[in-house]
Amino acid sequence: MKTKLMWIPFIPLFVCGVMLKMYQALFDSKGVDVGLLSGGTLSLGFGVVVIATFLLLFIIARLDKKTSAYYDIKRNIPVGVCALLAAVLMFMDTAMMFSGGVNVINMVDALFTVLGGIGIVMMGISSFLGANKGKKLSYLVAVLPALWGFERTFITFINDTTIASESRDMTDIVYMAAATMLLFCCGMLYSGATGSVMGRNAVKGCFVYGMVTLLVSTAYAVSHTVYYIKIGSFDLMSNVRMYEFFAISLFALFLLIELTRGMRERTRKEYEEAGISLKRPEEEEDDEEYYAGLALEEKTSDPIMLKAEETVKSAVNEDDTAEFLKKYSSGIESNAPELDLNAVEFGEEYVDDDASDGEENMTYVDYVNDDDDDDKSAGDEADSASTEDGTAAQSGAAVDIADVDLENIDRLINEITGD
Repeated sequence: MKTKLMWIPFIPLFVCGVMLKMYQALFDSKGVDVGLLSGGTLSLGFGVVVIATFLLLFIIARLDKKTSAYYDIKRNIPVGVCALLAAVLMFMDTAMMFSGGVNVINMVDALFTVLGGIGIVMMGISSFLGANKGKKLSYLVAVLPALWGFERTFITFINDTTIASESRDMTDIVYMAAATMLLFCCGMLYSGATGSVMGRNAVKGCFVYGMVTLLVSTAYAVSHTVYYIKIGSFDLMSNVRMYEFFAISLFALFLLIELTRGMRERTRKEYEEAGISLKRPEEEEDDEEYYAGLALEEKTSDPIMLKAEETVKSAVNEDDTAEFLKKYSSGIESNAPELDLNAVEFGEEYVDDDASDGEENMTYVDYVNDDDDDDKSAGDEADSASTEDGTAAQSGAAVDIADVDLENIDRLINEITGD
């Protein structure tokens, strides 16, 4: 699974990005709270590191076709601690919003922050217990933290439009946007969402957005803390929003370590849902023939048709067909009664009357078994006598059948009819 390889480019890029911001905080006379262009080479270098990190992670995620989108949450104390710490900082942030007055924006921000904090608390409890408690309230866990991240990013961006872009470091908008996507992917994991809600792949999404959040948020929080301590203006409560996102980045770090150990490969069902074929083209053709036959079998319930279809399927090629016919024809011959020619006493056979003219003029002639000529003659005379008696009784005239030349009559009939 290529997703695990994301750590290889991420670790050096993470160290490089944090060192650049730390150097800027300690040795740059302009400080860290400056814009991208006004910050000089250090600010531009940090921007290049962030962009390179995202592109590399995105490419690796796209190349990975084996990582499963499903994951069962395990017991992870550091993940639970960081999640609860982030929720506590979010609740502190809500209390600080009304210190300067009450307005519509503060009320909306406070509402989304509380709801988002509840969703993150549920994630932390699930990691503490090692059981996915978010399945019963899947939509709360999957939606509320991500909605809070989107709302916070939008409000911060709107407030920054009233400030010159070169007078403040707006890197916080980058990690807020990345953290929003991270929370959405984490919500999918903790809620046990499946199907279209799961999206492309929540596990890979956690790696991509989690590492970007970890890089940008850590570099921003550490460098600004060092800089504020350096100039003697550090205040935890005034920077609580920075630290709540830093806590979320630590939550991402320990979650990614857990995913690296426990992530699994896709199942055959997931490959089918993703539209990825695991079979060679010839295997797919065999499946098409099978499913076509299965569909025909489902359409008809006639036993004769089903038997005929079975027979046709069994004869795959010409050799099989020939063997099939030979087998069944021999079966028919074996079942047919045997004709004993010796047992036949009287019968008829064809005789060629005119073999010299090239035409076959066949006539029927009687054949008699030579061994029983005397017996048959006596039998014929007895039959003739009985026939004469019967005929005489009916017509009053006796007819001698022996005087009739049957052979000549038969020949004459055949010549007339042309048989």
